[in-house]
Amino acid sequence: EAVDISILMFAAVLLLLGGVFSVNPVSSLKSVALHLSYIMLYFVAANTVKSRRLIRKAVGSVLTAGFFAGAMGIYQSIVGLESSVTWIDAKMFADIGSRVIGPFDNPNVFAEYIVLLLPLALAVAFRLRGKLRLLGALAACSMMPALIYTWSRGAWLAAILSVGIFLLLYSSDFLKFILPGVVIVPFAPAVLPASILNRLMSIGDMADTSTAYRVSIWTASVRMIKSVLFSGIGTGSDVFLTVYPMFALSGASYALHAHNLFLQITIEMGIVGIVIFLVLIWLFFRTVLSCYYNVKQRDTSTLVMALGMGVLALLLQGLTDYVWFNYRVLLMFWLAVGLAVGISRSYFLERDRKSVV
Repeated sequence: EAVDISILMFAAVLLLLGGVFSVNPVSSLKSVALHLSYIMLYFVAANTVKSRRLIRKAVGSVLTAGFFAGAMGIYQSIVGLESSVTWIDAKMFADIGSRVIGPFDNPNVFAEYIVLLLPLALAVAFRLRGKLRLLGALAACSMMPALIYTWSRGAWLAAILSVGIFLLLYSSDFLKFILPGVVIVPFAPAVLPASILNRLMSIGDMADTSTAYRVSIWTASVRMIKSVLFSGIGTGSDVFLTVYPMFALSGASYALHAHNLFLQITIEMGIVGIVIFLVLIWLFFRTVLSCYYNVKQRDTSTLVMALGMGVLALLLQGLTDYVWFNYRVLLMFWLAVGLAVGISRSYFLERDRKSVV
């Protein structure tokens, strides 16, 4: 189908522009090999989940991992993490004791993992029955507090938007809760803890070292794109480290990546790579929405929509960070895309089998 072809095209461009024609092919091809192995996971997932039993097993496995990861984050928030002080601007956020990292080594990466799975956990808790519903509720209850304690502002916004869209699509009844929520926003300072409010209000504040650092990297990345728009530089942080210093601004002379998924893809694979990726994303969401509005089996369509909203959340967070930098998140991205497409196809396969019988 079209979405499969677009992913194969992206893989081909990744191999050629991201690897073979990289400024450092030896280094880039190692990174490309990992990327391609995870892209192949999409096809495994999309062509494996062909029955309700396999769908429940796949979803249950993903949410079991999510539950334990969230529980690990909650535990870290209770006991504290001394190693997390490097992720906090102590001058602006002295009231933040630590940022949880779960099973990862970075709070922002942990947040990326959570926002990808949170809509799925809510969908299972709302829609499915039996033990899987309980698992979905437990996963959501562990991941939501853990997400707060990552103190990742981009992830907070991504989660709010993606979960909000999912709830509105799931049932218009949620509009009754969202509208009053919008009305009470001006009174948030009287309700929210000062630490959370301070963190939210710091979004866009250039006095925050993290924000200023990212803006400098984005500016330098745009300058890079102007020079490598048609060729790219190749995939991998080693290649980026080689080229970035020529465009870096003072105060941000070192960076492993562009801190933006879309800028990074453009830098690595040029305009061809980013155009194919955007087409891929459009075809994916077209598949998700088509399933949601055309599939009469509500359990199936809800799972597909939830997975789609998880991917949307990760892409939204990708506006402020390079979410593919951690290979475990990269793996989960392609797995989520594959499961969404596979679950969508399972309905039509089952329908066709019944019609033949």
